Amino acid sequence: MTRTALSARTALSSRAAAAGLLIALTVAGCSAPQASDSETTAPSASGSREITADSSCAAGEDVVISAKNSSAVLTGDCGTVTLSGSDVHANIDSAKKLVVTGSGAAVIGKKWDAVETTGAKASLNADEIATLTVSGADTTVTLSRKAGKVTLGADGGSLNAHDVQALTVTGDRNTVVLSGTLSGLTVSGDTNTFNWSSGVKLPGSDTGKDNTYTR
Repeated sequence: MTRTALSARTALSSRAAAAGLLIALTVAGCSAPQASDSETTAPSASGSREITADSSCAAGEDVVISAKNSSAVLTGDCGTVTLSGSDVHANIDSAKKLVVTGSGAAVIGKKWDAVETTGAKASLNADEIATLTVSGADTTVTLSRKAGKVTLGADGGSLNAHDVQALTVTGDRNTVVLSGTLSGLTVSGDTNTFNWSSGVKLPGSDTGKDNTYTR
């Protein structure tokens, strides 16, 4: 083989290798962002979307925050929002249901249809809640307007609101202060304190002891 033919063959092989390397880099560059996106939007084991930062819910979408010390602002009409991590701070405009299982959660928002708390030392601040069930000790709930059906089943909590339609207290050492109307009250816990402005004059039933009522 002549020197000219050998040089041409060597150049052709070099160009083919370079083309193959370029194709490999291009494929790798395209696939990496797709893998990252998949990780940030993948559903949790429950099927809810895991949230680690500020986000917007699609209509009725279920989301979960499980990382400890997370902080997030959620906008849109969320479905069920579950806070399972401890010391989670969240701002949730609207949710069909809020479930708090982690301890030390601090949540603010506008309107939540249903709320269930089992984590201790939660702090909830909203405009109104249709149904509220508190099973976590030392939980503080503050509502600027009203609540529908409320059950305080844990100890050492507090509820501050304007109006409450129906209140059931089975826990001990809770404090309830209402600036407006209390339409129904049932008590079976001990050493609870109640203060409200109008509505019922006394509980319909009180099977506990050392409860205090001021109206």
